[in-house]
Amino acid sequence: MKNLLLLALSICTFFNGNSQGNGTCANAQPFCTASGVTYPASVGTTAQAGPNYGCLGSQPSPAWFYLNIATSGNIMINLTNSANNDIDFAIWGPFASQAALCAGTSNAPIDCSYSTAANEQVDIPSAVAGQ
Repeated sequence: MKNLLLLALSICTFFNGNSQGNGTCANAQPFCTASGVTYPASVGTTAQAGPNYGCLGSQPSPAWFYLNIATSGNIMINLTNSANNDIDFAIWGPFASQAALCAGTSNAPIDCSYSTAANEQVDIPSAVAGQ
C-alpha cells in the first residue's frame, strides 16, 4: 500500500486510508515539527496535475502540508505510521510566502522518496527562518 507525503516547505503525502483530506496544494494545512501532524489518510483521490512529483512513480490519495521555518538550520522529519504502511513523500521549497507555495511545485522536489519503507526521513537542508 502506497502512502505519500508531499511537503512544499510544503509536504504532500500519499497514503491509503479511510478519511478525506487536504488533497490539493491550495488546501495545504500547516504543521509543527514539535507536535507533528495526523495524516488524514484519504482514499479514492488522485494527485492534482501540475506539480513536478520528482521520484514518485504514483501519487494515490495525496495530502498537502506546509511548514513555516522558525529556526534556521538543517531539519530532519521522521515519518512513521502505526499501521506499518508504505509512506512516500516529496518536498519543495523554500518559499518566501504562502502565495508562492503552489506555483513553486513545478520545480523538482528538494527531497523525495518512493521506497517501500513504512518509516521515512525527510531532509530539509539549510532551512531559513521565516520561509
